[in-house]
Amino acid sequence: MSPPDDPEAALAVAVVAARRAAAAILERRRRPAVWTKPDGSPVTSADMAADAAIRATVREAFPRPWARTVAEARAIQERLRCRVRLGGGPRRASLVAGADLAYRADGRWAWAAAVLMEYPEGRGVEWATAEGPPSFPYVPGYLTFREGPLLLAAFTRLRRRPHLCLFDGQGRPGLSPRSPAEAPDGRLRQVPPRG
Repeated sequence: MSPPDDPEAALAVAVVAARRAAAAILERRRRPAVWTKPDGSPVTSADMAADAAIRATVREAFPRPWARTVAEARAIQERLRCRVRLGGGPRRASLVAGADLAYRADGRWAWAAAVLMEYPEGRGVEWATAEGPPSFPYVPGYLTFREGPLLLAAFTRLRRRPHLCLFDGQGRPGLSPRSPAEAPDGRLRQVPPRG
């Protein structure tokens, strides 16, 4: 598809996104579940489904480029380094997601899972999976580029958005030779990551 700076293509994508969002809302119109966001305002399952439909449509039309080489990955990490925050995050996190991948023995196929739990109860409320071939080789310090696309696919299938995401990896500057290597995954859904 055309890049997002093409107004005709962007409008076509917006129309498709709006139609998908409307369909998602209509599917849940009878009795939508209602939750309270961290700021105290309500959000319904219809709202979350519409948001997910719009995001998925835009991502399909204008996929975010992932690195194809170690040099590209290194350049992306350098650009992201200044965006890493070691503090802050949500004051209350009632929906926490955990995510990880498993690989076939030969490493040519992987399964990603994202599990959403209520905190502090620890009750699982939703899960989503994705599978496919890794799009980047295993290179120490660049795990995000190997696992990120499949994790993103799993996260986009969650109906509700987590307040905090937990990852099996570390991304604290200074602990990895090429920080923010392992956990810039919060950029997947603009959710604070903890690795």
